[in-house]
Amino acid sequence: MAASCGVECSSSIAWRFPSAAPRGPGRRDSPFLHCTSATRTGRKPIIRRRAFLAVLWVAGLLAASPPRLASGAGFELLHHSDALLGTAFAGTATAADDATTAFFNPAALPLIGRTPGASGWNFVLGSAVIFPSNRFSNSGSIAAPGAPLGTDGGNTGSASFLPVLDVAYRAGDRWGVGLAIGTPYGLESEYTSDWMGRYLAIKSTLITAQATLSGGFKIAPGWWLGAGVSYLTADSELTSAVNWGPFGDGQSKLDTRDHEWGYNLGALWMPTESTRIGFDYRSGYKLNLTGSIQTTFPGTPAQLALLGPQAQAAFSAANGYAKGSGLNLPSSATLSIKHSLTPRWDVLADIAWVHWSVFEQFQIVRDNGLVLTSAPQNWSNTWRVAVGAAYKLNESVKLTGGIAYDQSPVPDPYRNPIVPDNDWRWFALGAQIALSRTVRLDLSYAYISVKKADISATRYDGAGNPDPSGGMLVGSYRTYSNTIGLQIVVDLEK
Repeated sequence: MAASCGVECSSSIAWRFPSAAPRGPGRRDSPFLHCTSATRTGRKPIIRRRAFLAVLWVAGLLAASPPRLASGAGFELLHHSDALLGTAFAGTATAADDATTAFFNPAALPLIGRTPGASGWNFVLGSAVIFPSNRFSNSGSIAAPGAPLGTDGGNTGSASFLPVLDVAYRAGDRWGVGLAIGTPYGLESEYTSDWMGRYLAIKSTLITAQATLSGGFKIAPGWWLGAGVSYLTADSELTSAVNWGPFGDGQSKLDTRDHEWGYNLGALWMPTESTRIGFDYRSGYKLNLTGSIQTTFPGTPAQLALLGPQAQAAFSAANGYAKGSGLNLPSSATLSIKHSLTPRWDVLADIAWVHWSVFEQFQIVRDNGLVLTSAPQNWSNTWRVAVGAAYKLNESVKLTGGIAYDQSPVPDPYRNPIVPDNDWRWFALGAQIALSRTVRLDLSYAYISVKKADISATRYDGAGNPDPSGGMLVGSYRTYSNTIGLQIVVDLEK
């Protein structure tokens, strides 16, 4: 959603949609045992009813108030499992740990749970909390005409929650179905209103919520296939300052939303009992965001008239219905492997390709056809590589770790201040702890370091040309994040 929008006029009314957000473009054998105690006491139906009611309640909560996000490579999010966070998301398409498999590879749904061939329900409820830091350092920025340069904007990152909710049922190793609810894309950044890039961006958010219904089935010994359908909602808010010359700054705010359908496909092959090879493909989304743009003037209507007809026309053009086109969210393909070296040690690896080149340009258009901005993006396709390991400490505790390298899709000439992206490096640790025969607690931590990102950015006019009348932002960004994940897994085997 990175773009820059502007309406040319003597008062320099401008909107800008900057480009990327730091990442943030995402399975293992469960330590669950049979629920024998519940079966003996006859309490299993009560446990199931309570778990089912809890799932419904949390699903309603997520639907009513989608979470605010911190984002990843581009603005794709991998945080759909706090267990896999502890491996830096290595082995995502081979895991059959729990119901989050419905998101990562539906083909593996028949294999969730610890007991081979067992049937039953699996529930996952968790959240990651991301603590990002993103700071700009000035090295030659140019102020907008007649306006002070301003501050460095402060730390644009803020703590964000990324909840996940998953439920699945498997019938032995023959077939399984699952529902996964989470946030696959997102970004959030907010600068101080007096910073030197305020005419390019102040506040920018993209909030998504996705529900995926998927299933997998066994087609032959050692082979499983799966598929699913997804429904995605997206809400965006983009705010920037407006330079009204002698009257000071106003603000322009664009609120838009859309929804779209997608799908995923998966395959899993077990050539031996100790090796799994998985593949997952997820479709992209072509969003056409619609909503309204609202622009404020800090003075009176009489003072606006003093600026002349061109300023009045620009003010009128920057208020009312507006739509955004060109925000194409990428498809992706992931190949994973999991191999058990010993009964205690597993190694994991992922290689993923993300089709970010579909994001070429972003336009904001009024209902009368007036183009407010036409901002080139020219993003590149990217690769992500992750390796990890898991060690079974005892029958109740499994320790995990992993590292990953995540390419940025943002070319240097098109980097902008929404949360300027560059290549990511992940370092992660985790633990899976069986609290009882049916309940597991997953804890994870990840540190992400982002390569220094140089920037030289200005806004774009309706014809797609750079427009320096809002100033030019020149400098660099330093970005990193700390993420803590926690989830509860409930496994009710028959």
